[in-house]
Amino acid sequence: MDNETNKRLPEISHPEVWTLALHLSGSELKYAASSRVEDESLTFGAVKLNGNEGKFVAEVESAVYDNPFFLSQFGQTSILVDSDKFLVIPDEMTAGCPEECRRYFNYIFHADHELMAVDRIEETGVSIAYSIDREIDSFLRRTFYNPPILHSLTPLLRFLAKKEKFGTNGKTYAFLDKDCLRIIAFKSNRLVYANSFRFSNNDDAFYYVMNAWNACEMTNDSDELYLSGDKALKTYLLPNIREHIKFAAQMIFPADMLRLGKDVMTAPFDLLTLQQ
Repeated sequence: MDNETNKRLPEISHPEVWTLALHLSGSELKYAASSRVEDESLTFGAVKLNGNEGKFVAEVESAVYDNPFFLSQFGQTSILVDSDKFLVIPDEMTAGCPEECRRYFNYIFHADHELMAVDRIEETGVSIAYSIDREIDSFLRRTFYNPPILHSLTPLLRFLAKKEKFGTNGKTYAFLDKDCLRIIAFKSNRLVYANSFRFSNNDDAFYYVMNAWNACEMTNDSDELYLSGDKALKTYLLPNIREHIKFAAQMIFPADMLRLGKDVMTAPFDLLTLQQ
């Protein structure tokens, strides 16, 4: 495995005023960091992982220890993780109680012995229950100073709930990465869909977006779809989607994020939401 990042990491003299956000998936460790007191300080990139079964924990450890930048004493560190097993559970079913979330999670996945975490997202009235590898969880918590560890959908849900004005019309958001997309939809000011998908070609990504749109019973009369993320994938998807959906467009990039740096619009959006 190549433990070097795909960009040269900066040397920072006062990490205590910096924020670090990490996103650990099966194939890479993405990062974004910025100063809370200096504009245009954003740095971001990724460390590739092989994802070999039985060696994944060692790969993650090497990715962190071989890049001392990650071990700086940042003022704030947040970590996102992916999980093949997760549930988005409305508060009406659990009242936000973690033990109730575990009961539903175990019933669906029969995962009584797995480590389960719960993210409460009050802004949308749901909780996300998900499994996380025990060794990975232990490594992250002992290596970084008291980091919040979150499911990768959580910051996007919180961002949309705080920043967007939904109204009564439906809005679907697709956050695009090179091999993964996350889809979130609202109707009548309520969350109705949140899921993530891995894909190997652009046609699969198109299918997942259209399937989510139809599953939510969105209509062309007034409902809207917005794309954010990977430029090449957006360029492919938008004209194809517009053949089926009247109101499809790129998501307007938040103006308050532009201060982070000139390359901010190409950075991972989920990690940018954690720089705020």
